[in-house]
Amino acid sequence: MWNAEHTLALIILPTLKLLQKKKQGSPLVDDADVPEQLRSTAATALTAEEINCASTDENWHLRWEWALNEMIWAMEQVADDDADSQFFTHHPEIPDNPNDLGANVDFDKEGYGKWQARKQHGLMLFGKYFEALWD
Repeated sequence: MWNAEHTLALIILPTLKLLQKKKQGSPLVDDADVPEQLRSTAATALTAEEINCASTDENWHLRWEWALNEMIWAMEQVADDDADSQFFTHHPEIPDNPNDLGANVDFDKEGYGKWQARKQHGLMLFGKYFEALWD
């Protein structure tokens, strides 16, 4: 079971990509889960008749597309064993120091934090909308 998240991502990733390619509809995606410009409040207001007819706003499908893209991106990061290497800069010109194992490595903590937060959000979306992964 070592690294089960990696193994699962290798299965989930192509499934999500196929779903995205073949999708025939979009489920409800909460406004809080997407950027402001995709929220229902950013769309043209529906008329009373449209509301009564259960019409969807102009961003309905865009919210799902965005959520799927974030899930796919997150799974790509999990599936890539080397995805976090972009945040480490190795300086081979600086000799190894047994007393300071990171002496010849710089770590982009801020960039890593943003990357990790986006990845976690994509994984959260996957869990939240798991039952909406239908075609």
